[in-house]
Amino acid sequence: PQFSSNVMRWLTLLYMSQLIALPSLWKKAWCGQLHEGVYRDLERQKYKEHFNLLDKDTTLAIQLETENSKMLMTRKPQA
Repeated sequence: PQFSSNVMRWLTLLYMSQLIALPSLWKKAWCGQLHEGVYRDLERQKYKEHFNLLDKDTTLAIQLETENSKMLMTRKPQA
């Protein structure tokens, strides 16, 4: 009876430690995935913002080129 009681205590202790350790490992894995997801979302947002800025720069460059062309066309007849 003494042996089986000690064995049962150890088995119970092992079982309880697994119940404590497994959720902790699961939580770490879940938090890691959450952080990766947030990082990916931030990267996507950064690329979208970068693309939008590039699009605006391109649009402004086209407008400036158009304005310069208009100014040159109006100056040529006067020269």
